[in-house]
Amino acid sequence: MEDVWSTLKRQKYKIVGAHSAVKICHWTKKSLIENRVCYKQKFYGIESHRCLQMTPSVAWCTHKCLFCWRPVEYNEDTPYSYDVPEAIVEGCINAQRELLSGYHGFLEKVDINKLKEAETDPSKAPKLDFKLQIDISSESGKKELAKDVCAIANSRGGRGYLIIGIEDRTKRIIGINKLKSLDEGKIQQVVSSRC
Repeated sequence: MEDVWSTLKRQKYKIVGAHSAVKICHWTKKSLIENRVCYKQKFYGIESHRCLQMTPSVAWCTHKCLFCWRPVEYNEDTPYSYDVPEAIVEGCINAQRELLSGYHGFLEKVDINKLKEAETDPSKAPKLDFKLQIDISSESGKKELAKDVCAIANSRGGRGYLIIGIEDRTKRIIGINKLKSLDEGKIQQVVSSRC
């Protein structure tokens, strides 16, 4: 097993715990150095420079997916014990930060603002969820609001803001036309009855 670990480390993996690993994504590098982004940023708004490429089973996955970024030729037997999920998440965030610290040696090539953002622990900043509008007059609108609030509450850190009147994809400010439809008491009632 030590041969596998040393090979993975030479390939720029950062081993986390007993069976997880982090590696800087190709598009994270491209975003930091060339200001290019992957499809996840273009279509879903997931910033490429903040993406964390990790696996909880670096040497034990048997799927061998066609586009897998992990070296599947090093598959080993399953581990004897498993790390707890919280330790894996924390370890991977810390490992990513450690790997990114190497970019400080190339500040003439790197977008320093993106690098600082990439190194920031996302749980320390509030989660922002942008919505063009909410409609609590319909059942589907109430479900959507409850889903969004529950997602924020269940995120790391458990805090955030639902910002209404902003286009989610472009972050363009549109504003709110009908303020009476956003009665705070009604919104609290929807949230407290469903979350």
